[in-house]
Amino acid sequence: MLLYVKSALQPTEFVPHSNFPEQVWCRFLDSAGEYFRLGVCYRTPTDSIFGLGIHDALRDLVGTLGEKKKHFVLMGDFNYCFKNGHQIVLQIH
Repeated sequence: MLLYVKSALQPTEFVPHSNFPEQVWCRFLDSAGEYFRLGVCYRTPTDSIFGLGIHDALRDLVGTLGEKKKHFVLMGDFNYCFKNGHQIVLQIH
């Protein structure tokens, strides 16, 4: 994976406490002086690579960042399939 951030933002590596395997993060100070976290992840569509718990690990990652009220943007390839108009919802507990 690759995450490109303009050097003028003075990004530093950020490593969240997470079991999600395919992710890369950085953080930088926003205009309010708060750390803003920017991440990219890849969720494989093949359960045999990382096991059946990969969806739960992704949900936990988003939940952990959200519960601490940290500003973040997570981008990536989540490989969720939308068949017959049905959506898969990532519910945060």
